[in-house]
Amino acid sequence: MTNQKINSHKSEVFFPSCCPDKIKTEVCKSLGIREGSFPMKYLGSNVNPGKVPTNLQYQMVDKAICKVDSWASKTISQAGKVTLLNSVMNSIPIHTLSTTWINEKVIEKYKSVSKKFMWQTSVKKKAFHLLSWDKVTANKASGGLGVRDLSLFRFSLLAKRVLPFLNKSDCLWAKVLRVKYENYHP
Repeated sequence: MTNQKINSHKSEVFFPSCCPDKIKTEVCKSLGIREGSFPMKYLGSNVNPGKVPTNLQYQMVDKAICKVDSWASKTISQAGKVTLLNSVMNSIPIHTLSTTWINEKVIEKYKSVSKKFMWQTSVKKKAFHLLSWDKVTANKASGGLGVRDLSLFRFSLLAKRVLPFLNKSDCLWAKVLRVKYENYHP
């Protein structure tokens, strides 16, 4: 109805490992779409049937470093830095944190990039910390600066995926997980 068409250059077909090569070839040929492989990127996040490898998780950190490097030559006030941390730096990992479990070392590296940006006046000068990072990440009502703590934020974003399961939701995925794991006790 909308006259939209699949872009065969951007699309890929994924098959289970038990699928015969002959069927894969026939399906790809009839659809005019190439076969994809994991890990792949979807909406900027790495997708893998298993755990996303740590080296791919660091791409989020590399993106943050590029942003910070572009701001390094500018004179930005502390209030401006807090605003950039909240609006830009903490926006980069939101989708990834809500869909994938990110290794704690990756989170710590991301925090390190944020801390350096917050306290350094230039790329060459050593940083002088005016406040502890706990105070920076504390909410404004408690006297902090209100910058999100990514470790806690990661848990809250992933928790929203678990709540329907815990609340006995009738969603199909919750039913599947309930059947698979309800009697599972580690």
